[in-house]
Amino acid sequence: MSQDRPRRPTGKGKEFPESSLLAGHEDAIWVPWHMWTLKNSIERKACKCQSEKHLAKLDWDGDSWKRPSKVPETKMTDVEETLWDTKDALNFVLVDQDCTADECIFPTDVTERINSAIQETGMCLIREAVEKATIQRLRFANSGEVNSMKSTMKELVENNWNPKIETQVFRTDEGQLEAQSTSDYFLDSAARVHYFAEKDALDNAGELKAEYQSDKIAALNKAGHGIHLTKGAFQDYTRSEKVCNLLRELGWQEPCVPQSMYIFKQARIGGEVTSHQDSTFLYTTPRQTCIGLWLALDDATLENGCLWVRPGSHHEHLRRQFVRNPKHFGESLVYDGSGDEDHAELKMIFRQKMNESQNPITWEGAIPENATPPECVGLYEAGFIPVPCKAGDLLAFCGELDHLSLPNYSSKARHTFQLHCIEGKDTQWSKENWMQYPPNLSFMKL
Repeated sequence: MSQDRPRRPTGKGKEFPESSLLAGHEDAIWVPWHMWTLKNSIERKACKCQSEKHLAKLDWDGDSWKRPSKVPETKMTDVEETLWDTKDALNFVLVDQDCTADECIFPTDVTERINSAIQETGMCLIREAVEKATIQRLRFANSGEVNSMKSTMKELVENNWNPKIETQVFRTDEGQLEAQSTSDYFLDSAARVHYFAEKDALDNAGELKAEYQSDKIAALNKAGHGIHLTKGAFQDYTRSEKVCNLLRELGWQEPCVPQSMYIFKQARIGGEVTSHQDSTFLYTTPRQTCIGLWLALDDATLENGCLWVRPGSHHEHLRRQFVRNPKHFGESLVYDGSGDEDHAELKMIFRQKMNESQNPITWEGAIPENATPPECVGLYEAGFIPVPCKAGDLLAFCGELDHLSLPNYSSKARHTFQLHCIEGKDTQWSKENWMQYPPNLSFMKL
């Protein structure tokens, strides 16, 4: 490995005062200590998620990033100004202002921090606000919204999904093309709500295993991709003032919503989501404008498969594009009966946007080697960091940001609702994208 230090986010080169316990460590990576409490149960008890009282750091030893080490008695309150730099560098932005969640969640200084975080590292975690009238701490989505979305999805599954009629799995590994490209069920989900099972929830005959017959929602991997179009909790949240304000504060002038997903990440069987960039699937021209709004509906932890991101990777080129296969659809990319279709071909394919010499990423569509938790050494060495968060937190990130999640090894599910938005002004949705709305429908405008 090269002796040059990999480019990673730091404290923006700011020198700490000599009196600070952080002096001399400007080039280290500083993160809230609770992110590193998975190592053993004693530390978990001593430093629970909400106890952000210490900092941890990673140091480059000339060959690899060292394991995090604790800095005793370095209280966050002692380095408040420094912490903002740290949070900007790693994009852990704490919205903690005298405002309501909907009316003015983004005062000027916070807006500047969020924009800076998105531009520099491609992501921003919006954790909480303080409601002035009641001094009540509010997540980006309050508990009522979270519970309403979860209960609404449960009703949708119970009333609308019949696994005896349609049981298609969703995969992101080497079986992805086969899973998503052999039937119209995936293709027809663009403006509807279709349901996709975990592969480990099915038996060899492709039917639900006995343990899921009476609890079919526990067998699902995801639902998509028109959930935001259903009246009720999901549409109310999508059209909420806080979502619209956030997108405009981030620079989207005419934001619209091509798709939404509900990810279940089931206990014990919730599969990995391999490394990818969202713009691979939501391609726009003449530039990429996709932004993901990843809302946690359950606490996301290292144990149950929280998101891992590679800060700064949004500055890299888009590596590939998921497109309709012209050999299957014909040059029109729709079934128009022109006679040049070959329905034996896969419906969708990946088109490489970079050749091997241009692309240094060896884990595209996979997980970096040696990523087994709890150490996850291979992920850290590849530049990924985990993003644990609480139910109601929102992670916003650019469509080119490299991200993934590991399997859920825990006894608790990790539900999320995700909006993917694009710029509607001066950009075009690629006609090659796998997802195309029927001619009489257009994307929801916010």
